[in-house]
Amino acid sequence: DGRRGVYADIDALKTLDNETTLGLVSNNYHPTVQFVVDHFEIDRFDHVRGRDLGVDGFRRRKPDPHYLEETLDALGADSGVYVGDRGTDVIAAHRAGLESVFLRRSHNDLATLDRIPTASINDLRDLPRVLEQIK
Repeated sequence: DGRRGVYADIDALKTLDNETTLGLVSNNYHPTVQFVVDHFEIDRFDHVRGRDLGVDGFRRRKPDPHYLEETLDALGADSGVYVGDRGTDVIAAHRAGLESVFLRRSHNDLATLDRIPTASINDLRDLPRVLEQIK
């Protein structure tokens, strides 16, 4: 029917302890990202950032670390872990000085990565365990 939703494991973000600060960085346009977060009532993120419209936004897409660095600044953080489902996410995390967790999904199950992530998971419910190991 063409409808899209969120993955069932999104609720795993709610299980992270309240001291865990979460940001969302996407290569999609910022208004689109904000709409999706609002529409699906995903309220666990402390900061949400999609790319800007226009040429500058296009140039700053991941693997450019610009929006990750901007989000770290907005959150007042100097380190962190970036979770993503694309090779460009892993590269952007590395360029921003972050640990990376590659999230394998059905659309990227066979993906080969140019850079090795700190960890890989198949389900967001595995994230708390992996974050403990990375600390």
